[in-house]
Amino acid sequence: MLVWLVLCSVYAVDLPQQVHIAYAGKHPLTALPTGISLSWQTNSQTLTLARLGLESGNYSMEYAGLSSSYFQTWDHHVVIEDLEPKTRYFYRVGNEQDGWSQEFSFVTASNDLSDPIRAVVIGDMGIFNSEDTIAALTGLVDSDSVDMILHVGDISYADDSFLKHPFEFGYEKVWNSYMQSIQQFAARVPYMTLPGNHEAECHSPACFISEDKLNKLSNFSAYNNRFRMPSAESGGALNMWYSFNLGPVHFINLDTETDFEGLSPQ
Repeated sequence: MLVWLVLCSVYAVDLPQQVHIAYAGKHPLTALPTGISLSWQTNSQTLTLARLGLESGNYSMEYAGLSSSYFQTWDHHVVIEDLEPKTRYFYRVGNEQDGWSQEFSFVTASNDLSDPIRAVVIGDMGIFNSEDTIAALTGLVDSDSVDMILHVGDISYADDSFLKHPFEFGYEKVWNSYMQSIQQFAARVPYMTLPGNHEAECHSPACFISEDKLNKLSNFSAYNNRFRMPSAESGGALNMWYSFNLGPVHFINLDTETDFEGLSPQ
């Protein structure tokens, strides 16, 4: 038994968690998305790789990305542009040493401005009392009835986690739980986001008695590290101001929370 435990510690893996995707890239004429960004989280710093293919289990393309850490875990983003339009790609993220995620697939955006789109707009979710909404969104994705989900703020409600668990520091735990719960749909259709006031900072008493927590979990840090929206492609800033076309619709995403005192994400 002792030998078994030692071997497990040597070969422990850090599998990708909380996989989600978003539109990326920009066609020079139509401003339609030409690719996708793949995002996930690990418990430690690992290589950031993604493998894609046109057939399940057959990955002919590999891409590298970037990772960062704002608190205790690591966020990974791989941005892939110039994919074929209206094409299903199969993918896994991770690396050989630490392990790969399960296989997911997505369909790229059309390159035709006249193509109709099917979008769902949601707001105010969190992990408490959202089971029915998560199930409904998963059902829409399962039935291939939606192209994109746009979440317009108040995502995980991690800032209010202490109200449910007053004796536990749950800010990051709630973020992780929420993101893992939506993986079942957010890893398969673009999950486009905007922050709300609940993404601004940590309200837990633990953050106010710990300068380290307060500094690392304030000023939209969790939101801007966990997501990758197409702001660079559209001349925006961070994940808070960006735009993109999808079919005949031009989406302009503007954050309205940075007028609050002390909130000025850089």
